Amino acid sequence: MTYPIRNNIGSFPTWLWRDEAEIINALITACLKRGFMISVFDGEEWAVKKSTKRAEIQKEVAATDETTFRVRDAEGEYVGFFWLIHGNRAHVVSDHTANEICEAIWEEIEPVIDHWEAQA
Repeated sequence: MTYPIRNNIGSFPTWLWRDEAEIINALITACLKRGFMISVFDGEEWAVKKSTKRAEIQKEVAATDETTFRVRDAEGEYVGFFWLIHGNRAHVVSDHTANEICEAIWEEIEPVIDHWEAQA
């Protein structure tokens, strides 16, 4: 199967690969449904800080070649990070904090990753 180049998912930039957008969207969903806040580092600055607004988070993804999500709980305590390298397609989530919470989030998004790996 050929990957569509553009995506039309939420507020992600249109140049983001569709597979990456779907995986990152699943990651955002998994974090927000737990009541977590996401800060977005675009490789140069914290473009979004402690947000629970999906569109705001999506808009700042892929401003550069990599994006880091710093995840905090509702009280503002650090939960962990997810490091995204754009262009890695189904492997866009390149690293994350090795703890129980981040592993649970990873396991939740893994079926979406597996789906796109199978399409390659």
